Amino acid sequence: MRFKPLDSTYNTVLVPSLIGGLENVFLKEHKWPKIRLREDRVQFIEYIAIYVSSPVSAITHYAKIKNVEKDNEFFVFHFHDPIQLNPSIPFVKGKKGLVPQSLRLIKFDQLKLKTVNEILAKKS
Repeated sequence: MRFKPLDSTYNTVLVPSLIGGLENVFLKEHKWPKIRLREDRVQFIEYIAIYVSSPVSAITHYAKIKNVEKDNEFFVFHFHDPIQLNPSIPFVKGKKGLVPQSLRLIKFDQLKLKTVNEILAKKS
């Protein structure tokens, strides 16, 4: 398997979730468990953002990372109080782009874009 070179500008981990994960873990516990990420990339992660699947289909919150702990082959990201995006960033059905079904590394500035489709299509 070939890996992309390290790029410290990809400083945000975008995680997909059901509504229950948002409400019961992200917003209440201020952590996200079982993130599989190369260890040499963890040092660059400053933020976490959450994409909530259907029926919401949008990136709804983000937070600044407080600390990261290793849990076997996974990482647990602990973060400060989540900030709600207002408006949230929707996934637009029928437009080019894939629904985030697994973890994605993005640039924090990409959260200024208008749709999830644009964020995931953005190469730089």
